[in-house]
Amino acid sequence: VTGVQTCALPIFCKLHGKKSPHLDHFGRTWRQYLMAHTIGSDDIIQRIVYLFSICPQLGVFAPVPFKGTNNSDWADNLSIAKTLVGAFDAEAAERLGKEPLSYPSATVFWFRPQSLSELYGRYPVETFPPEPLPVDGTSAHALERLIPVFAKRSGYEFGCYRHRRSYLEWSAEY
Repeated sequence: VTGVQTCALPIFCKLHGKKSPHLDHFGRTWRQYLMAHTIGSDDIIQRIVYLFSICPQLGVFAPVPFKGTNNSDWADNLSIAKTLVGAFDAEAAERLGKEPLSYPSATVFWFRPQSLSELYGRYPVETFPPEPLPVDGTSAHALERLIPVFAKRSGYEFGCYRHRRSYLEWSAEY
């Protein structure tokens, strides 16, 4: 998320290709779900922009996790996350793992730049392993789970949204 802090736009959409060859058909369907629910239609984009305009406390907004993904626990990332946060906030690091976890699946989300301002420049590129990333247990996987923590530290909320009809259609495949 470089360059965001110097731009005057009120919200951004963070996307990536989510190519997970180890997940085969499931991975392709997950990627399609993320794109469809993040930027898939003018209607979806307009609704998201509208919600940001009427909810000033909303900092990060993401599609609900795709059915079958592991987006409710720390997996192999808790100790890494505690190290990343503990370097500047020991109390926050201690709280990790004690509350239900919710975060933007695959690091695809909409956000206000100021809601993640604590992230900018905090972790140099050397913090992250080279591509291709392992399936789990890296600083990148831990950091995606910390996005709501950073939003909250900046005075904002994290939320998930669901386009009901579309979600049910995508979920029917699995």
